[in-house]
Amino acid sequence: MLLPALLASLTLAAPPADIPIATPPWLTQDLAVVDKAMASVESGRKLVALSSGVRVGPRVIDAAGPPVVYLREKKTIGVDLGRAEGLTALEFELALARARARAAYDPGVRLVEAEQAAEQAVVEYALERSQSSGSFGDTIKRALRKAAKRGPH
Repeated sequence: MLLPALLASLTLAAPPADIPIATPPWLTQDLAVVDKAMASVESGRKLVALSSGVRVGPRVIDAAGPPVVYLREKKTIGVDLGRAEGLTALEFELALARARARAAYDPGVRLVEAEQAAEQAVVEYALERSQSSGSFGDTIKRALRKAAKRGPH
């Protein structure tokens, strides 16, 4: 008798992913900053255009995955509010670019080739942004040096 009540309370602990969550002002602002950055380079404009039908907003996301992720079943880019707020501007921009790339190259089923195309698109975007924005390129260089000091995961 207690088990069904316990299971019911556990399932109500976190809202399901299909219930809308209010978008906080910081996320609206960060998304606008990234949209402006992506619009500044051709590869970014391409990713935005190819993923234009995909909604971006806060969602409940599996904690084991990235804080910004393309949710194929929902045709949505979900942002985990708790974890995304802790990302640096660079991390958030690249995470959103990656999610847009996955949405843009989504064939509807999981294919290695689609994953590779999405990752290639993110690398192209980062390289193009580095060329057009010295501060972005400097931030990438610092992040790479920091990662090299930490060593392999």
